[in-house]
Amino acid sequence: MPTKDQPDGMLDLAVTTQRDSVLPELREMWWETGMRARAQAGPFAVLSELPRLVWAALRVSWRADRVRTLVVAATTVGAGIMSAFGLLAVQRVLVELFAGGPTADKVVAALPALAALAAVTALRAGMATAMGYAQNGLSPKVDQKVERGLFEVTTAVRLEAFDADAFADDMERASRGADSTTGLVQASMNLLAGLAGVLAVAVAVVVIHPLLLPALLVATVPNGWASLRAGHLRYQTYAAGSVRRRRLWLLHRLMAERDSAPELRSYGLRGFLLDQYDRVMGVETGIQLALARRVTTTTTVGAMIGGIATAAVYVLLGLLLIDGQIPLAAAATCVIAVQSAQRSLSVVTFQIDRAYTEGQHFRDYTGFMARAAEYLPQPRTCAGRAATPQRLREITVEAVSLRYPLVVLC
Repeated sequence: MPTKDQPDGMLDLAVTTQRDSVLPELREMWWETGMRARAQAGPFAVLSELPRLVWAALRVSWRADRVRTLVVAATTVGAGIMSAFGLLAVQRVLVELFAGGPTADKVVAALPALAALAAVTALRAGMATAMGYAQNGLSPKVDQKVERGLFEVTTAVRLEAFDADAFADDMERASRGADSTTGLVQASMNLLAGLAGVLAVAVAVVVIHPLLLPALLVATVPNGWASLRAGHLRYQTYAAGSVRRRRLWLLHRLMAERDSAPELRSYGLRGFLLDQYDRVMGVETGIQLALARRVTTTTTVGAMIGGIATAAVYVLLGLLLIDGQIPLAAAATCVIAVQSAQRSLSVVTFQIDRAYTEGQHFRDYTGFMARAAEYLPQPRTCAGRAATPQRLREITVEAVSLRYPLVVLC
């Protein structure tokens, strides 16, 4: 049944799908867990859970490879610092270029700031390279650490655990969650890098002029919020359409593969399957069009609010220039800072969605590891010390026979 979390305008379509459906429901795939959780969680819920997920990712990364984790952390902080110094160097270059006097003298005066800007840019590029190298080397280490931990548990639990349906299902999801751990770590690292960029811009703006910080927030927050809201709508639609996607996958296999081709023709199923395809795709197309309208509306409203806010910022800069409270170089640097902050914020919003979704699969892994402890054998003691179990050395079989059943031929 449709839920209150489905986007507006999709309830009637979902009901139509269920009423007109002929094919049976299929089992939910493991990777849909994160999608559904993201669809049910609004932006505030995502932001509130994000620190815990990022902290969990950092702990896993630290246990997997401390050196590479430190490299990523250091380069992330360093890149943010270099961004701040880069904006200050740009502001200094503009101060010299906007000063009075001959052009040649202004260029000569700006050379130290230009050299500093070039050095900062080179250092930031080097840090980005070191960060990428460390992240690429960290991913296989995280995979190995997490998967080894899973195997340490699955090879130690009592045999009766494998006969429990809940344990088998949890183990399957945990193995998938182990694969998602790398995605969570990467998303968390990229998210922290994006936040470092935003923070660096904010610090540089405050140093240039404190009044520019509220202007920066007003110009960037609306677009960021609109991006999060649009992502929420996409996840809602994706989660609501899981049954349709599985049905389309089944229809594709029945109509476009060799194994099913003889039965399709022998039983005259062509018209039935094409009718099913038309029904499902008719609903899916309508929902995707509705999603496109809603996402376009959301992003357009966010862009309009952001554009109005940016225009207000420029007006504020003009007033401050006229009033003589800030120099022209500071105003120009603020324009550059707004653009830089918007780019960093777009990275942040994308990585927020990714970290939250991958984090739900990682919770399957950590939940299994906690529940599997109930199936671990209790340590045996002998005279107050842990007893080492003896290995199986001999198997004795007695009175074993093999007999075929009597078959009577007529």
